[in-house]
Amino acid sequence: MAETKPDALLEVERMNRAYAAVFGEEGRRTTMQEAVWADLAMGSFEYKSMVQVTADGVIDPLRLAWNDGRRSMFLYIRESIRRATSPSQPNTVTVKKE
Repeated sequence: MAETKPDALLEVERMNRAYAAVFGEEGRRTTMQEAVWADLAMGSFEYKSMVQVTADGVIDPLRLAWNDGRRSMFLYIRESIRRATSPSQPNTVTVKKE
């Protein structure tokens, strides 16, 4: 008997495929998708430190938190695409059993 997936897991898989459709897969993106992806990577601190020091040498904790949130979203999108395009990698979701 085939095991059915919980609705929550099906929704995660659907969203992963949606992210892959919108942002494209690595090596298969359109020119426009590449432009958007490059902009997201630059704006999300993929290749640089999230820490920004003010002119007087102080690290701004609010800016750091803001930058961390931007980076977290970028990584979330990238991981969603990876899961959609690499079926051998498991999708994980916590399902509360009652």
